[in-house]
Amino acid sequence: MKNFIKKSLIIGLTIIVVYNFTLKEPVNKITEVLSLIDSSIERKKIRNMLRKSIRDEIKAGISKERIFYDEDRILIKKFIEKIILELNLDFN
Repeated sequence: MKNFIKKSLIIGLTIIVVYNFTLKEPVNKITEVLSLIDSSIERKKIRNMLRKSIRDEIKAGISKERIFYDEDRILIKKFIEKIILELNLDFN
């Protein structure tokens, strides 16, 4: 029984060492490439979903009579005026 355990440990350690020296790097490279491909596909899906969402929102905004609420309109106007003042632009 002791011989079986010793031989099993030696065989197990040998397999681990052989794997680490021979197969580990190629397997890691393949895994890395596959994960890059997968992540690029995911990014493309997310990008397409965002584009569709933005287009839908723009279409919804165009169909409305007014895009901004009165309060938003005043805030945007004040913000643009402040930017013009800071940039020393004169549109008059």
